[in-house]
Amino acid sequence: MRKTIREIGSVAIERVYAGWEETVREVAVNASEGDGLQVSIDGQYDSPGFTSSNCKVTTIDCHTKLAISGVALSKKEDGIDGMSIRMESEGALRALVDLVNHNIPIKKLVSDQNAMVMKKLREHPKTAHIERKLDWWHVQKHMRKEWWKVRVESE
Repeated sequence: MRKTIREIGSVAIERVYAGWEETVREVAVNASEGDGLQVSIDGQYDSPGFTSSNCKVTTIDCHTKLAISGVALSKKEDGIDGMSIRMESEGALRALVDLVNHNIPIKKLVSDQNAMVMKKLREHPKTAHIERKLDWWHVQKHMRKEWWKVRVESE
């Protein structure tokens, strides 16, 4: 049974996935009206901390809210060398390079404050041109502390 699933099922799943991926990318590019996409990217690990074995990085078009790219990684892969902390930056790079290679114009990237991701994208020639912004959640966390401090001092 497993052999059948591997030989037949996985081929069919890949074909369906590739078709849907192409469709959602086309919808996102058409919705951008030639301005380039603003995308949000983040990684999700299979467990908290530095013991994760797998990571999934998802790229979402901010306008249409469609997932236009997904990358699954294992810490056993080349370039990660068994260190789970490297999975998100490697996945983000792979996802964006794939989009650029498919001639999908990326104007802005919204992400969390992961310095490894930003450094890797800034240094790669295919992703260096993309403007990078922080998401509101990570910006407001610091601002909230400052606002609270001012409020307490004013009382």
